[in-house]
Amino acid sequence: MSKYEGLNEYEIRDWEESSARSLYNKLKGGIFHRTSTEGFQGIRDTGFISPNEGKFPCTYKQSKNSYGFHNNYVSVFNFVKLTLKECILQHYNWEPFFYDQKPVTIILKINIEKTQDKIINYHTVPKSKDFYKFNYIPYVESWYPEPIPFDFIDSFHMSFFDEKKSVSHFEGFDKENINEFVEKIFTTDLGKRSIFKRNFWTLTFF
Repeated sequence: MSKYEGLNEYEIRDWEESSARSLYNKLKGGIFHRTSTEGFQGIRDTGFISPNEGKFPCTYKQSKNSYGFHNNYVSVFNFVKLTLKECILQHYNWEPFFYDQKPVTIILKINIEKTQDKIINYHTVPKSKDFYKFNYIPYVESWYPEPIPFDFIDSFHMSFFDEKKSVSHFEGFDKENINEFVEKIFTTDLGKRSIFKRNFWTLTFF
């Protein structure tokens, strides 16, 4: 059986030519929350990845009508049980979030064992009429019903797209190297391009 079972020729070709393909190889099997440099500093200060309760501006206007925002959930990207077909069919929706912050996008890998009992998966959430009124990313998006403790984060990643070279960058650091990660995003030439403001952050964007 082909790994592309159920997909047409156009969908397969589009996927194989997309940058999402290589990014998926780095994300598959994991749960991730993405934020900005400001958001990451807020997470470090409070000790939690918190839902946006309306206190902070959203990156996108449609976020206020998202399922996660409406229920006061933390939105995450869930690639644990995602099939390749599901990933491919939605890659136009999920990939942009991993490169949409300036100067870099912060991506936090969440511990699966510590969150599996409470995480709300797209496949298991009740599909009532009300559910379809809200914005969400089918298959890929999941939700956590309460703030996620900082120590639930397994690793720290940064990504950005070099428009001049048309090349995407994705770099990760484990817990033991968090100081190196922080230094890189806040004090290097890359970090100095940040619009980081110590007392302002957005915690949830979609």
